Amino acid sequence: MEDCKGPLLFAFPGGSLLKIEESSSTPRVDSSLSDDLTLISTDHVLVGQCLRPPVFSFKSSHGRYLSASQLGQLTCSKEAVGPAEEWLLEGCEGGGWRVKSNLYGRFLTLQDGRLRVDADRKSVV
Repeated sequence: MEDCKGPLLFAFPGGSLLKIEESSSTPRVDSSLSDDLTLISTDHVLVGQCLRPPVFSFKSSHGRYLSASQLGQLTCSKEAVGPAEEWLLEGCEGGGWRVKSNLYGRFLTLQDGRLRVDADRKSVV
């Protein structure tokens, strides 16, 4: 769990990253990145904070927290952490992490290769 504190990137297969822009409260996936990770802007960075193991919050570089709704919609507009801004981290076999909404028990996923990210899956492979 200690590895998940501090600056984080949410990376998906194919090199896509979660991006949160100040002008929009809806996170999106940025697939236009090269393999050179030095080109990443602060819009790709979230700061993980352990609230109580294994519960974390994720704060954008714009001072807003990543949230999930009951229907799985992601936003990043809250200025404080409430139940919808709490996330569970689960280790994966072979390394890496799965991120699940603590309130709704749904996983953060990239849906069917589309450039849309949400938190409405009850399980992931």
